[in-house]
Amino acid sequence: MSEKKGFTLIELLVTLAILTVALAITYKGYLTVLKVQKQQIDISAKNLSIPMAIETIRRDIEMAGFGIPRITAGSCSEAVADTKYTPDPTVLNTNCSPLMPFSVSDNTGANQSDILAVRASIADLNKFTRHWGYISPDGYEEKGDSVSNIDDVVFNVIDPVDMSLLRVPCRLKDLGSIKRTYLVYGLGDSSVVMPFNRVDYYLYRNSSAFSKCSPNTYNLYRAVIKQSDGKRNGEPILSCVRDFQVVFGLDENGNGKIEKTEWKTKLPNKLYDLDKQLKQVRVYILFQEGKKDMNFTFKNKITLGDSDVGTIKEFTPTGDETHYRWRVIRITAVPINLTIRKRNLK
Repeated sequence: MSEKKGFTLIELLVTLAILTVALAITYKGYLTVLKVQKQQIDISAKNLSIPMAIETIRRDIEMAGFGIPRITAGSCSEAVADTKYTPDPTVLNTNCSPLMPFSVSDNTGANQSDILAVRASIADLNKFTRHWGYISPDGYEEKGDSVSNIDDVVFNVIDPVDMSLLRVPCRLKDLGSIKRTYLVYGLGDSSVVMPFNRVDYYLYRNSSAFSKCSPNTYNLYRAVIKQSDGKRNGEPILSCVRDFQVVFGLDENGNGKIEKTEWKTKLPNKLYDLDKQLKQVRVYILFQEGKKDMNFTFKNKITLGDSDVGTIKEFTPTGDETHYRWRVIRITAVPINLTIRKRNLK
C-alpha cells in the first residue's frame, strides 16, 4: 500500500507568511511608483500651463499703452467697487487723470501679494481690438485684422502729434469731416465707455478649497475690466500660487542704465516721468509644483528677486507647507509702446 504525502499545517502557515510578506513588499513598491507617477503627472500638467501664463503676462506688459491716448479731456470711468476682492479694484483706477499704462497696488493682495493693472486698447483680446489703422480726409486705411463691418467697431481717435484723444470713443461713421490724419485703435463694440481696455493680475480663489493646492495658495487671475459695467471678468491662468510680485526698472538719472537702486515697487506719479524712465518690468511668481508629499520635506528658503533687483521678499515654508515643492518663475518684459510726448503731461 503506497503512502500519500502532503503539507503540514506549519508548512502552509510558513508559506502563507512568506507570500504575505512578498505581496506586501510588492504592493508597497507599487504604491510608491504610483505616487511618484501621479506627482510627475501633476508637475507635467502644471508645466504645460506655465509657458502660456508667462507669455500672456509678458505680452500684456509689452503692449501696455498701445492704442490709448496720453492726453484726455477730463476724467473717465473705470473699474467699479466690488467688495469680494481685497483690495477693491477701484484702488487701481486712474480715471484718466492721467491715463497711466500701468497701476500697481504693492503688497495689498492675498499673502501680501501685488496687484497689477495694465491698460492698452488690445488688453481685451477680441476681434475689435485687433483692428487699427489711419483715418484722413482721403478715407480709412486699415492696418490691423479686418472685420466684416467697420461700423461695428468703436475706436479711439488719437492725434499722432501729442497722442491726445480727439473725442470720446466713437465709430468712424459718426466722426464727421476731418482735416488731417489721425490714428484709430479698436476698443470694442457698442458698450465702450473707457478710452482704453484694462486687465488686472491678482491672486484670488472662491470659497471652495483646492484639492491639490496648499491651503495658503491661490489662483493667479487675469481679469478684463468689462466696458459694459466696470466689473472684472476674470479667468485663472495659473493655480497653486502663493505670491505675485512686480518690480519696475527705472532710469531715473538718465544714464541709460537701470542701477540697483532704481528697481522700484512703485511707479512715478507723473506720466511724463513714467514714459521717460520705465525701461523694464520684472514679475516673480511663487507657486507650488505637484501635490503634497508627506515623504518630502522642503528645507530651503525661497527668495523672490535676483542679483539685479535684490531681495523683494523671502518665503520659508513651515508646517504642512514643507511637504510641497516650491518654485519661483521670473518674467522679464520690456514695454515697447511707451512714447514721450510732452513734458506738461501730469
